[in-house]
Amino acid sequence: MPSEATTECVVNQFYNAALSKDLVAIAAILHPNVIVHEASSLPYGGAHEGRDNVLILLAMLFDGIPLELVVRSEVLISGSRAAAFLEVPFGFDDSANPISMPVVETFVVEQGLITQIRPYYFDTAAIVEALSNPG
Repeated sequence: MPSEATTECVVNQFYNAALSKDLVAIAAILHPNVIVHEASSLPYGGAHEGRDNVLILLAMLFDGIPLELVVRSEVLISGSRAAAFLEVPFGFDDSANPISMPVVETFVVEQGLITQIRPYYFDTAAIVEALSNPG
């Protein structure tokens, strides 16, 4: 089991890279058999297995989210597990007033690499609406 310091470091590396759309840096901290579990109600829902598939998913998500507006408020660590609390903008009524949604992303880190990511969205129906009606 990794130390909490290792888990925290890897998760912070993930967010530093993600918020700057640095897929090369993210690839370096993903286990080759990483799995991202997305809510099945989303158009991109289900299990995304393997580093390449996860990078494709992340690239698609990064293109649809104004990453400069994502707020990461807290990351809780317990051994190899972490939970990050975020406010993520998924849709806009107007560009001056982004609509943000609470999201908790959980991670499992083994041997210094992320092996699992599972986001929990406050309202997946709102994401589907934003994706089907891009503004």
